[in-house]
Amino acid sequence: MVVFSGDLGPKGAPILRDAECLHVAAHAVFLESTYGDHDHRPFEETVAEFRELLRAAVAGRGKILVPTFAVAAPS
Repeated sequence: MVVFSGDLGPKGAPILRDAECLHVAAHAVFLESTYGDHDHRPFEETVAEFRELLRAAVAGRGKILVPTFAVAAPS
């Protein structure tokens, strides 16, 4: 059996389901590895940094670019 996984991501993300364990034997597992061997920082720290970037952009009459992506609705 070959198993393919997407991003395991942080737990408790507001719009994504948490990863689930697969309880079967696999001959090979392919998974996303953007973050390699390090942990995500707490979500609250990311939100605080984003707020500060927004404040700085507004104060400096600047612009921000927010990369986004589509997420399918859970079935």
